[in-house]
Amino acid sequence: MKHTLPNFTHTVGWHCSSTSVSNVAKFFGVPMSEAMAFGLGAGLGFQYWDKPGGSPRYSFNGRSSALETKFFEHIGRPAEWVQAWSPQKMADALADGRPILCVTDIYGLPYYQPQVHFPGHGVVVTEIDLDTEKVAIADIASPDLLTVHWDHLKAAMSENQPPMIVPNQWIAPEPFDATIINEQSIMAALKTTADALLHSDSPDEGLHLMPRMIEDMTTKWAAEEQFGWTARFGYQAIEKRGTGGGGFRKLFALFLEEAAEYVPSIQSSGAIEEAYRSAGLWTEFALALKQVFIEKDPALYDPAQTKLKEIYAAEIALLTKIDRILRL
Repeated sequence: MKHTLPNFTHTVGWHCSSTSVSNVAKFFGVPMSEAMAFGLGAGLGFQYWDKPGGSPRYSFNGRSSALETKFFEHIGRPAEWVQAWSPQKMADALADGRPILCVTDIYGLPYYQPQVHFPGHGVVVTEIDLDTEKVAIADIASPDLLTVHWDHLKAAMSENQPPMIVPNQWIAPEPFDATIINEQSIMAALKTTADALLHSDSPDEGLHLMPRMIEDMTTKWAAEEQFGWTARFGYQAIEKRGTGGGGFRKLFALFLEEAAEYVPSIQSSGAIEEAYRSAGLWTEFALALKQVFIEKDPALYDPAQTKLKEIYAAEIALLTKIDRILRL
């Protein structure tokens, strides 16, 4: 038996999770932009990892973890994740008219080639056929729905790499309306963003990790045998892997522009301009990393490191402005 969502429209955006949330909102009749979904999910972040045996060993991300969870918390509709693989329960949710948001690692999805691990990738399941064991997936990889055997989806959801992904994480949210976009939800999202970046003591997330990354670049990164792959992956993480450019900062700036209609102090704070400035610096940093692997010269990590120092100062300035908005 096939269970499908009628009239689900898949609009490809920049980032996987914010696109998925935005498309779910539109299915419920809420004309929500991807930028608003990203901002309400407190998507802006910074993560840095040193994983011996990883490929590459040193990597970073400009997004926070658990965007979908935070989105539903901030709009006042906290959702419980179903951390179990169950096609029948998924089919029941679809039959009830509820899209299924899944967190995956793209390694298990056959339409991503060559295979590479990239956890925390958000998709929406819009159809399940219990007879053929096929699922239809809305993914930023294609403007069309992609049909795969559900074993591929199961594999993609089975990875365990916290905080970006834990096994079998999916949710079928209840409908909501446009009233969830308001001053309260925006301020809650801004507080989560500022707390996670400025005030976190997490070993994986927060701006307190950036000085360590700055130091590691010209010592540990440059000394790696695969120093070029480290730089290439970093360049992709800023400009190519669903960020919208500028390491998600452009997407956040667009959110702030929309949010200013509900919270006027955002406009006068200078935070919008600071977000765009940070986005530009991240793009310059990406281009500096690109030179490392194009020229095959680890010494070129030096100018990249200088640019990252500028980014660190700009990020502190941006988050300080947001902190002031929250105190008004």
